[in-house]
Amino acid sequence: MDIHEYKEHICEIINRLQNENTVDITYEQNEEKKLICKLNFNPPSWFKVLDNDVKHCALDNLQRIILKSAKEVIEKYNLEQHSV
Repeated sequence: MDIHEYKEHICEIINRLQNENTVDITYEQNEEKKLICKLNFNPPSWFKVLDNDVKHCALDNLQRIILKSAKEVIEKYNLEQHSV
């Protein structure tokens, strides 16, 4: 598998994980009343049998994608809370 095929493979895994709703996001307030998020990953059985390097790469990229979106929500919330 060349690098292009590997990247496509990882993208397919990420898309499947997203489509199967394998990540739960919970938001909580910390002591300073700032919003924080927690990601909980529920791996499907097909994911568990993948090569460890593939799993790590897919999870790392999925986490980056989710955290980018969550960061925008958190920053907006925290700004609104501190402007009151």
